[in-house]
Amino acid sequence: MTYAFTYDVPIGAETYARIKDGLGPERPDGLIAHLAWRTETGLRYVDVWQSKDQFEAFVENRLHPVVHPILQEMLGFVPPEPAPHRARPHRRLDRPASQLTTAPKEDLRTRPRPGRLTPPG
Repeated sequence: MTYAFTYDVPIGAETYARIKDGLGPERPDGLIAHLAWRTETGLRYVDVWQSKDQFEAFVENRLHPVVHPILQEMLGFVPPEPAPHRARPHRRLDRPASQLTTAPKEDLRTRPRPGRLTPPG
């Protein structure tokens, strides 16, 4: 069953970059999507996983071994984790992005746009 949640963490973009570097380029097994953005208090991210078990295995085996030393270095201790806000996905698309649109691709650089002046030929 798909497992999705939002998570607010009190870290900046620099710490997030260190964590990403520590995790490496290999995509975690079961990860469908991960989005992160800045908030007034740190970062918020949305994760979507194929299952809660796959997420928990990633946290235990890959995320915590990277995050805990960074937090220990920064704060002198590892604080308790903020609680994730569980989301209940309504629908999940199981097709590659290339199959999500059937409209022909158009070169947006040459398409006239309203209110835009076109230089004389």
